[in-house]
Amino acid sequence: MRIIVSEIPLEGVTIEGTLDPKKLGLDTELVNFITPVHAECFLTKIKDDLIASCKLTADTKETCGRCLTEFDSSFKKRVDLHYHLKGELFIEFDSGIRDEVITEHPIKVLCREDCKGLCLRCGKNLNEGPCGCGVKDV
Repeated sequence: MRIIVSEIPLEGVTIEGTLDPKKLGLDTELVNFITPVHAECFLTKIKDDLIASCKLTADTKETCGRCLTEFDSSFKKRVDLHYHLKGELFIEFDSGIRDEVITEHPIKVLCREDCKGLCLRCGKNLNEGPCGCGVKDV
């Protein structure tokens, strides 16, 4: 998303756009974006600074780090991005939005907080019940 600085009115302006997760490098082996990242941002200028208050949303397909089950999820986050405008003719939001999306996702994605994972011996998903192979909880 690119904004021409001179086109931002004094009272501010709301802009909307979508960003391709693949172009931003957001897809990983555990998180795949199934929709573009939608951004709705209110832009205000204060002297030589721009503040973009944004609401980011997207739908994702994720893989649990414990039981390897795929599940659908929604990404939602509100962020404030700050840019120094001195001498700038336009501002590009993509890298700021990318950074915010990356920092929002946990290092280990879980299908649910109490996920029991897989049996260490037979590999059965323990969320579906005990496996019966005799391995005690670790």
